[in-house]
Amino acid sequence: MPSHMRELGDAYVKREFRQHQNAKPEFLPGFFSAWESYVKDLSAKDESAGFGRPIESKKMNAMTEEQRMNMEKLKDEARKARNV
Repeated sequence: MPSHMRELGDAYVKREFRQHQNAKPEFLPGFFSAWESYVKDLSAKDESAGFGRPIESKKMNAMTEEQRMNMEKLKDEARKARNV
């Protein structure tokens, strides 16, 4: 992964894990499952094919407004990083 994209991703991951340090236990399995899926997807990617994939509409619909706004911010930052 290009270094500028890795820096963006590392900062995002750190923030997400910090925000979930005190999460209720019932939310943790889903949180960790989503991150494990992300790691698996990312490690299977060929860098020349690009990164990312569309989020399923079912998952988008299940997100809170705050989560959707965070996804938009992340998408914007990823586009900026790609153009560096």
